[in-house]
Amino acid sequence: MWKNNERGQDVIEFALVMPFLLMFLFGIAYIGFLFSDYLTLNNLARSSAREASITAQQSYGDGKNAVPIQAAYDQVRNKYVQQAEKSQHMYEITDGGYTIQPVMEGGQVHDVRVTITARMKDDNSAIYAIKNFIPESVRKFQIQYQMLQEGYLQQEQ
Repeated sequence: MWKNNERGQDVIEFALVMPFLLMFLFGIAYIGFLFSDYLTLNNLARSSAREASITAQQSYGDGKNAVPIQAAYDQVRNKYVQQAEKSQHMYEITDGGYTIQPVMEGGQVHDVRVTITARMKDDNSAIYAIKNFIPESVRKFQIQYQMLQEGYLQQEQ
């Protein structure tokens, strides 16, 4: 007799719990995509700094004139911007948000600085619905990577 009164209880409980379970699972997936994009941009910053350092040193070994070195940096930047646009799912690079610049010291290029500024895309309806719950530091972030200019230590010695 007791069993007959509880026949639909399991279905009702499942219907009440299911939205929270789905939000939890989709939240984990979105966090995975966000972290993946962040790691990809971090790797692109490191790789572009390394390539810009090597390319500029091979072309302009004396390091005294930053203008031709900046031209070499811009070529590397253009290559990596295309890779970044293809690889991002949840983020987009803002206008002027990918820069490679020389850092001068004592009249010579000492370091290469790569700065990437990315923000979360608004075209995804799920993100648009929950973006007020996502901290600003996750919605927009900046990666800065600085590397010693290749050949600088050799010139010092």
